[in-house]
Amino acid sequence: MIKKPYLMFIGNVSSALRAKTAAGVKYWRPEQASGQFRFPGGVDLGLPDYTMQEAVAAGIKTILIGVAPSGGSLPNEWVDYLIEGLDAGLDIASGLHVRLAEVPTLKEAATSKGCQISDALSDPDF
Repeated sequence: MIKKPYLMFIGNVSSALRAKTAAGVKYWRPEQASGQFRFPGGVDLGLPDYTMQEAVAAGIKTILIGVAPSGGSLPNEWVDYLIEGLDAGLDIASGLHVRLAEVPTLKEAATSKGCQISDALSDPDF
């Protein structure tokens, strides 16, 4: 079960079309979309901007990667921020084409903090 509420991870995606999952959750389940994490120039969904630590303090439980970067891959510049989220105690839910649970540094951080990584491609509860 993916814990709610969510921190919408926008990263550096600058097109609203590439943030359709995050925008959809905000529109259809606004009670689940409690904040956003974006780089300068990233799409603004009109949610509060949080650091990972601020998200935890606000009661957020899971980072939802709500964007579709080119090729569905995991941009290298996102990894450190996702590890920061895991270190803060946040779970991660992802619909990317790459399985985050198979990225060694993310898997190690999740395991060491007792956090969950849910990948839509391999998680029946997603």
